[in-house]
Amino acid sequence: MTTIENGSGSGTGDSSGASAASGSVTAAAGSSSGATSGTGASGTFSSTGASSGGSSESGASAGEASGADGGSSTSGDVGEGGTSLSDATPGTEVGIQADPGSMGDGVTMLPGPYTVPPESMGLLDGAPAGTLTPPAIYASKMVYPGIKFQYTIFVPAQYQKGKPAALMIFLDGREWVTTPGSATTIAWSNSGGWHADNVLANLIHSGDLPVTIAVFIDPGTPSGMFTGSGADNATRSTQYDHPDDKYSEFTLTEFLPDVVLPNYDIVQDPNGWSGVGHSSGGVAVFNMAMLNPDNFHKALTFSASFPNTGGVYPAKILTTPLEPIRYYLQTSPNDLCCGWYAQNMTAAADLMTKGYHYQLYIGTSPHFPSPADVQNFPEALRWMWRGYSLPWYN
Repeated sequence: MTTIENGSGSGTGDSSGASAASGSVTAAAGSSSGATSGTGASGTFSSTGASSGGSSESGASAGEASGADGGSSTSGDVGEGGTSLSDATPGTEVGIQADPGSMGDGVTMLPGPYTVPPESMGLLDGAPAGTLTPPAIYASKMVYPGIKFQYTIFVPAQYQKGKPAALMIFLDGREWVTTPGSATTIAWSNSGGWHADNVLANLIHSGDLPVTIAVFIDPGTPSGMFTGSGADNATRSTQYDHPDDKYSEFTLTEFLPDVVLPNYDIVQDPNGWSGVGHSSGGVAVFNMAMLNPDNFHKALTFSASFPNTGGVYPAKILTTPLEPIRYYLQTSPNDLCCGWYAQNMTAAADLMTKGYHYQLYIGTSPHFPSPADVQNFPEALRWMWRGYSLPWYN
């Protein structure tokens, strides 16, 4: 776990044997020893390769349920009572996380064909656009010496200085939003992909998301401009795929205190912080949440690169204490070779066994671009943030 001080300065795996049918999912062998089975929200889930002692998920997980009743299993978590802005000490404001229940938990099949969701195509029902800051560069001071990171920040129209907002951190920021003036914006994103700034603006306007500051940060490179070259991808893998706490340390002790927290009022409770990532970015935010439960209680992953962690994930799920974290996963039998589909399946089985709130969506798209991921992105956000509110914005 990393504590924030405000103002401080390609792996392989085995995907053989993975199969899925509507309402029932079986994970491939090869992630951890033993076997587990149980009944989730969308049918029977069994996994050869998960640990023994599967458990059925009904209602909230133990950790999250206790938080909803006013207690907490981690420092900084809050119950249904929350903390009002008028009563809080500056820098300690927390939102309200009501018990989200288990609706939507479990495994869901998502067959094609896929469509771009209306939430990403434009602003709906009078939703205000919000703003994207111009691309900027941040140089790591100690964690990644000599490495610079390009980023942009989405600020919703509803945000008011002095009223803390929730926080979302998107890795591989260029994938998620069209960044004006950026040479690294991916073409398919511009022509009908994530458009996360539209999605966030629409869901904040509809009340499905709290008022949220969203940071879109690219992998770091010596120049600060991620080009997708072999050298840049190797540097990205070093930052995202290593299952240690180094990228979390960069985020929590350098980037956020230097760039985000001095300029925006952000809630200081983990229920209000989320990481989002695709591929290696997905396994990075999964790891950030699991290693830093006092900072993050929400992690959205798409085609997470568990095989790149050298066997640490998904096995670590079963050896780490249960925390009130919600995990979203999405994968496909047409994902990358060498274990991506199988290990995402096993990760979901292990999350169920441990008692987490989780969702696993199984589509048919390739690894990237993935129209299934784009289509389900708004629904994933709705499930992830259900029950969380900021009373000073109501």
